[in-house]
Amino acid sequence: ITNYYEYNGLPENEVTAIVELENDKFILGHNNQLSIFENGNFQSIQFPEIKNNLTRVLDIIKDRDGNIWFTANNLGIGKLNKDLSIKWYNFPDNNYGTALFQEKNGKIWVGTNRKLFYLENNKLVEFKYNNLLNNNIRKIFAAPDSGIYITGMNGLWYINNKQVKQLGSEDSLINRNVFSYYKNRAGEEFVGTMNGLFHIDNGKIVKYNKYGIDIKTPIFFIFQDKKMNYWLGSNNGVYYWDGKSKISFYNPNNGLAGRETNRSAGLCDSKGRIWIGTDKGLSCFNNSFYKYKTNVPKIDLLDFEDSKGKKYPLN
Repeated sequence: ITNYYEYNGLPENEVTAIVELENDKFILGHNNQLSIFENGNFQSIQFPEIKNNLTRVLDIIKDRDGNIWFTANNLGIGKLNKDLSIKWYNFPDNNYGTALFQEKNGKIWVGTNRKLFYLENNKLVEFKYNNLLNNNIRKIFAAPDSGIYITGMNGLWYINNKQVKQLGSEDSLINRNVFSYYKNRAGEEFVGTMNGLFHIDNGKIVKYNKYGIDIKTPIFFIFQDKKMNYWLGSNNGVYYWDGKSKISFYNPNNGLAGRETNRSAGLCDSKGRIWIGTDKGLSCFNNSFYKYKTNVPKIDLLDFEDSKGKKYPLN
């Protein structure tokens, strides 16, 4: 695991979002700024009017034309130009940018803490059925057939041009706080909630407990790497899961940069490396992770020490 912090070049320890622009070039989100990471070097792009505000980047996407879009709280939506200038799209009052997603047809959806918008002719347009969508928006995902899924404090919602509906749950408390969604190649749909890992079964959100897996910590992101292993970000580290019964856990005690992961800061890049953005730094699991296992260190007892600092031999 390679870790990056402020002391070795990272502009800010908290990494809130990650997207790969091209091989070995990444755009990172932070508080009050973006950064470009290329060939081991970081370049900061700071936002305007940040002296008395905390403007947090909560999501970044690369559109199908290669453009970078990001949310920046009360500043709105930003489009990063090639000269590193930013074109801003502002929201109506009391809306803060939280999420971005582009459909296959090119339509870009924009989520806020209050409403859903989309970009049309270079303008933000309000979704006409917002009155039916009772949810602040954390993330936006592609739905299996068509349309989109939205996660938020009031559950998981499905939206298309004609329909807005909330997915039911066996437990009403689970239904209220969803962070993430992921569909694997076999069609299984996972849902990350405040209360752990769930999946969709017959249209309902149900606790996932196959193979003895019972994760109860909040799951902020879910994705698979090139070996089809799962990575699940939580508020206390990251889970590495083979999809069956084998699961490992990483936090600062065994190498991860920070303890709390961020919901838009988990990525498998084009070379198969895993990038995890946390509250305390950026971690990269490189390809050798799959080839070698860390040996358990041998413990040697050296001496005993009392409360006054006096040492005694073991015998």
